[in-house]
Amino acid sequence: MERENSLNSRLRASPPLPFKTFNSVDEWTSRGTHISSIGQYFKYLQTPQTSCKKLVRMGGTLDCETNAMDGHKYLCFDPPLGLVSSKDPQRCLTLSFGVQYDTTFDDAVADLPCELHMFDVLNFNPPLVKERENMYFHNKGLAGSVRTNFFNNINLKVKMGSLRSHVEELGLRGRLIHVLKVDIENAEWDAFKNIASDPLFDAVGQVAMEVHQTELVTGPMKHSPPAVPRDRWLDALQSRYDVLRMIEARGFRRVLYWDNVQDDFPLVDDHGVRYETSGELLYINTNWFNATFRKELQRRGFGP
Repeated sequence: MERENSLNSRLRASPPLPFKTFNSVDEWTSRGTHISSIGQYFKYLQTPQTSCKKLVRMGGTLDCETNAMDGHKYLCFDPPLGLVSSKDPQRCLTLSFGVQYDTTFDDAVADLPCELHMFDVLNFNPPLVKERENMYFHNKGLAGSVRTNFFNNINLKVKMGSLRSHVEELGLRGRLIHVLKVDIENAEWDAFKNIASDPLFDAVGQVAMEVHQTELVTGPMKHSPPAVPRDRWLDALQSRYDVLRMIEARGFRRVLYWDNVQDDFPLVDDHGVRYETSGELLYINTNWFNATFRKELQRRGFGP
């Protein structure tokens, strides 16, 4: 096993790209408001909506036997998104929700450099925070509101907050959020209902997140029945589709999606077709490519 903290591995050839990219010849058109089948939902997820000229893999661990990566994200480094415009970490801000002991992505982003805030419901106090002046760790979670959640699987009560509450509590009001990374195990849907309806979302440049449908095939505890019964699968996927459409209504477009293959949690429809119940999404805020929109953000008080 080889750990990779740099932008790209120099030890061996990188794994093949697990996703298809946008074909500029075929203009993306908006889907309807409703999905009629499980397959339609997953086809929608896997269809890029826009392109990025410079995609960079950040972090991750390379399995030498399978030549597969885990724990990585892709980010878009096109200039309007502001990830490479300065050597001052104060001019680049990343909020990373859901770390789960794997800080390779966070380490790579801090190297850009960016000011990086990591959040997790487990208080594992990552050593990197002690070594890097531009990295911070917060034992809190992301949700659709400010509250305290009890997590049965870890037997802990944890303070939760919305994106806005975290920003205000940390004194980050008025800062552009260049990267919002979210990997919070099914809780992303509740969180993004709130985020996508908040004016603060305009100040986010890109969203790298893992999305989950695992509730359709498993329960909250090991060996417990699925949280969503089979006859409600389409309703559950529709609610997720609605959240993604809310994100897109704010000017975000999907650059890529790829499946996270987990043999324990496949979803098999009535036709015997298998779908993976978690995957990685990258959205970029296309408004940031518009000079008039950027001036409006400045007028509203947003800046580095």
